[in-house]
Amino acid sequence: MVELFLLPGSTVAGVVGAIIIVVGNVCSYLYLGVSTGNITLITSLIISGIMLYIGTKSMGSKMALHYDLDQSKVETASRDLPIYPGDTGIAVSDLRPTGDAIINDRKFFVTSIEGYIPDNSPIEIVAINRSTIQVKKAKISVKV
Repeated sequence: MVELFLLPGSTVAGVVGAIIIVVGNVCSYLYLGVSTGNITLITSLIISGIMLYIGTKSMGSKMALHYDLDQSKVETASRDLPIYPGDTGIAVSDLRPTGDAIINDRKFFVTSIEGYIPDNSPIEIVAINRSTIQVKKAKISVKV
């Protein structure tokens, strides 16, 4: 019980406790007889079960984090954005291959399909996937 609820992860307390229970049961069979050994074994199993039940009821809710993961979902790039493939913008950071870009007066985190694109370079949206906006270097100059 010390291993489970007071010193989790130490293993030493759990191993020592298990050895003590086993040695106690073996000694009761060897020195006190079979009927006393049976009573000791059944009693130790019942008490261990009761202690485990009480321990999990009192500590059960504290052993794991409970929160809603819906609040930490990743917003996908396929939501209703004011950008479309073919739109142009400008890289505001080096794209190695990811970085920031301004497209249609909004800042986005984008991924270059051509590798490195230096900052202040014109870019063009190639595709918008579930979680990425893929861009390439634009052939024309972009006014921002």
